[in-house]
Amino acid sequence: MAFTRSPRLIPAVLAAAGALCFAQSVPPRDLGPKIFQAQWISVNTLQPDPASIIPFPHGNDPIRDGDLEVRARGWVKTDLEGLNPQAQYTLWVCRLSSTPDNRCSALGPVNTDEKGNADAVLPWPEAATGPHAVFFVLTRNQTTMFVSGFYMPGAVPPPPGPQPPAPPKPST
Repeated sequence: MAFTRSPRLIPAVLAAAGALCFAQSVPPRDLGPKIFQAQWISVNTLQPDPASIIPFPHGNDPIRDGDLEVRARGWVKTDLEGLNPQAQYTLWVCRLSSTPDNRCSALGPVNTDEKGNADAVLPWPEAATGPHAVFFVLTRNQTTMFVSGFYMPGAVPPPPGPQPPAPPKPST
């Protein structure tokens, strides 16, 4: 059976080839379940510690809010608010090690808009499978501005939902 040209086949093949050529690497909608989540903490708010494993120097860029998620399909997602507008940061993953050589690896750029907000989804290194004990940092101009962590409230917050009745007082 000989191959015959179809008038609809050629445009379809050209359209598919064009779509592949012009396609950009876009993260999938389903990033997978969260396997790690943290807040962004300004290094400026931490107690000074010359023995810190957080890469030096430390900066003082503003931040209103931000979080970071590692997702099971190999993506790292970060959302930030209130940073320097129109700035380029770099997201790094760092091993918990006191040896500074090759402790941190860049995952990619995180760019803020005119309001200082940024949303980025960056790939986790394919070769980096298995267990990890790491922390994340955001740098600008080779200066660490933010580190992954959490805020512990000054007082224990009340449990959510209706409050249980007070226990009965013992009789004397």
